[in-house]
Amino acid sequence: MTDVAEVAANTFVRATVIYEDKKADLLLPGALPVAELIPTIIRRLAAPNQPAALRGFVLSTADGTVVDRSQSLNQQNFHNGAIFELTHRTPETQKRYDDVVEAVADAVDSTNREWTPTDSAGLACAGTVVLLVAATVLLIQARPSAGILVPLTFAGLAALLFGVIWVLERAERHTHAVALALTACLLVGGAGWTFMPAPVAQTPLALSGLGLALAGGASLVMLSEWRELALIPVVLGTTFGTVGAFDIVLGDHQDRVAVGAAAVLCVLLLVLPQLALRTSRLENNDPLLRPMQRPATGSATVAVSGEEVRKNYLRGRRTLFAVRIAAGAALALLTPWVVAQGPWSLVILGALLVILTLGSRTSFGRMDVMSQYVLALVILTVACVSVAILHPLWWPVLVIVMCVLAAGLIAFGLVIGATPPWMRQLADVVEATAGIVIIPAAVLAMRLW
Repeated sequence: MTDVAEVAANTFVRATVIYEDKKADLLLPGALPVAELIPTIIRRLAAPNQPAALRGFVLSTADGTVVDRSQSLNQQNFHNGAIFELTHRTPETQKRYDDVVEAVADAVDSTNREWTPTDSAGLACAGTVVLLVAATVLLIQARPSAGILVPLTFAGLAALLFGVIWVLERAERHTHAVALALTACLLVGGAGWTFMPAPVAQTPLALSGLGLALAGGASLVMLSEWRELALIPVVLGTTFGTVGAFDIVLGDHQDRVAVGAAAVLCVLLLVLPQLALRTSRLENNDPLLRPMQRPATGSATVAVSGEEVRKNYLRGRRTLFAVRIAAGAALALLTPWVVAQGPWSLVILGALLVILTLGSRTSFGRMDVMSQYVLALVILTVACVSVAILHPLWWPVLVIVMCVLAAGLIAFGLVIGATPPWMRQLADVVEATAGIVIIPAAVLAMRLW
């Protein structure tokens, strides 16, 4: 009889298990690994109807020691009367400190990122950009009194920055080089704006646009990484340089030229995804899309380079992002001139907002979707302010449109959440309609018909 009692004592352990506000006295097999006991304990105390909840729990003793899941209770010398606590597994066991200095040091290390030389370089780059942008504003204001010294100063600063960009590219500090390249383009644009001693028609606009485009082209050549962002000054410069040049040739028709430029930019945004796909050269990575390199029937499959596909994808995405930002910024600046042309100009702006917002449904990245909606909101805000200033009698229509948009955002963004299939089909039709009406609305707004 005594031998049977000893075997039972070695086989089972009478233990108390505590989970939150629950407690149970259990008879646990002492020879089985603890990992096999935990599911039964969880079903008894924690989540009897949730199979997914069986993971992520551990047993610990009263002093916080975690019970080894790979060993049995007997192997770990647990006997009758043991008290365990069932807790959620944490990434790392809670540390115990004897000195408050060690606890503070660990808290500082775990909640803060160390300041590094890379951070210092980024701060220096950001400070340089901010100071040069402020200097650009001051130099433009000082043009009447300082004379030709202002454009010469702009040119000198831009040349100095391009030299720094060359050095940074040699040091493979590409992010800082891109930031300074965009700043150098702004300085060259400022040189073009202040080149003429007095405004002659739209000469400052034409020259500043030309300077932006040329500086952007130079940046495309100098940069080796993220060079697609140099398309921002290229698109901006081309747009405003063209507007200024046409206004010089046609005379005082700045509003009409702005409407035409806005219509062209809207069409560009509409076809931009396909344009980015072509510039990414992703088609070259698909053997089925290369007729001259298709494998013969029955031959081995042609391998696709993942690194090359990734590089081409990033090239296309950066091109898409840069051109979208540039076109959106140009449209925001052109909006007051467009609104001044009358009711048909509002049709163009409405089509633009449709293209930006509905076009986001084909985007996957968070930054891509956010950029489209931010641009749409900025353009809508500028349009509302322009309408309130130039056409104050249109306020009822403006209020109705804004209330309808707010109701749509609340209904489909907050309440419904998911997009039903019929809405996707309707979005395709609305986006196609917006692309169709842009050119006729531009013709009517420019009074060419």
